Amino acid sequence: MTIENPKTGSLPRVAQRVSIAQRIKQLESAKNPSAEAPVGVNVPDPILETNISAEYTLTSTMLHASLFGTDFYAEPVLTVTQAGELQATDVVAAVDLFQVRWEDAVYLPAEKAQGAHLLLLGDDVDPRELEALAVSIWATAHWAGPGQLFLFEGASLKGPFKFTANDTATLEVPAELPQAWILDVTPERVPDTGVFIGVQDTWSQVFSGEHPAGNELGALNAVRRIAKRLAGAIRVAGQVKLVQPDPESAVNLRVYSNRWLDSADLTYLLEGLFPDIVPSGNATDTVEAQLTQNREELALARDITANLYERVAEVSSSAVQKAYAGTTMPESYSLLASAGNRSRVHVTVQVTDFLPMAIRHQPWPDGKAVEYGIQWIPAGHTSYGFNVSDFNVPLTRTMRLERSRVRDEIEKIAYLISKATAGQILDEDGFLVAS
Repeated sequence: MTIENPKTGSLPRVAQRVSIAQRIKQLESAKNPSAEAPVGVNVPDPILETNISAEYTLTSTMLHASLFGTDFYAEPVLTVTQAGELQATDVVAAVDLFQVRWEDAVYLPAEKAQGAHLLLLGDDVDPRELEALAVSIWATAHWAGPGQLFLFEGASLKGPFKFTANDTATLEVPAELPQAWILDVTPERVPDTGVFIGVQDTWSQVFSGEHPAGNELGALNAVRRIAKRLAGAIRVAGQVKLVQPDPESAVNLRVYSNRWLDSADLTYLLEGLFPDIVPSGNATDTVEAQLTQNREELALARDITANLYERVAEVSSSAVQKAYAGTTMPESYSLLASAGNRSRVHVTVQVTDFLPMAIRHQPWPDGKAVEYGIQWIPAGHTSYGFNVSDFNVPLTRTMRLERSRVRDEIEKIAYLISKATAGQILDEDGFLVAS
């Protein structure tokens, strides 16, 4: 029985059936159009051309070609649309295609692990997190193959691996860090002279009689930053002692932006939460006995607006207007404010030519940016260059509690500045921090 179209009264068009073999042949012809194209017709280059409906949209093929050149794996894969049509889709061998997962980890024998540098992580760490941190350090970092994270020429991470119960005991690997990655880098060592500037560094305490150098030192230092961010540890080749940086020690933050906030605007932005914020040149030392009383008074003096975003919007608008009026004169300055129970925070503002690798893709002019640094100054320390993570000494319980309080306040400062300047927050190891 034939049914007419109720709107037009005409018969519906009968679709002609095309076999799968014919469709594949058509797709192959489309893949190699030079064999079928008439003479004089220009064949579009899939690397350079996009479709008509998305003229300015980067395809995955174009993106990977721009990043890695033409030397990458790309193959059309046949897929079926919801309408039942067959289409070819370019699939590039990128991260997701490798399916690097902790669940697929293989066992690493103890004898092989003994002679390798190991990055040890928890089983809740996704390998993609590892890659995200690696590309924040090296522009060359990428997945070179399944389980092979290329860092730079001469260094890579391979894994993930796991250990048997016996090997875990033999290697003295913490039970909470079952995921292992081998740092594949050629050893480079120099004699340990025993002469240090300041505090003895981490590697001098681990390596006996020698010190890593060159690529090995660079790779170990970077992997230590990764271990700190991911609450992991490093097991140095041939050593039992673990290098386990404290993830809680990352207190200081930096905000990078192309928007300059002068001293007046930044003070106005922060004074609601930090009533005693002043230019560092006007700060005075507080007598120890007065600290507690002063902090109680400051807590009462805090004036947090009902909608903090209103103040953020005011400051942002003011900075933009000054920039358009040409009245902005970027000159470095710094502010000091009380934080925690007995500490201070030091906020520095300057224009910098050096951009961390993690924000290298920001479209800022001339490779310059405004750097807002927020640093913890514990009680009893007057040096603005103090960084508690530089000192290999255990912190007291009181110091840890103080650090936790100050960290929360530093995060508030960084958050407000990032919102007012549309900036990016980085931790002291150069990794992006979500705002």
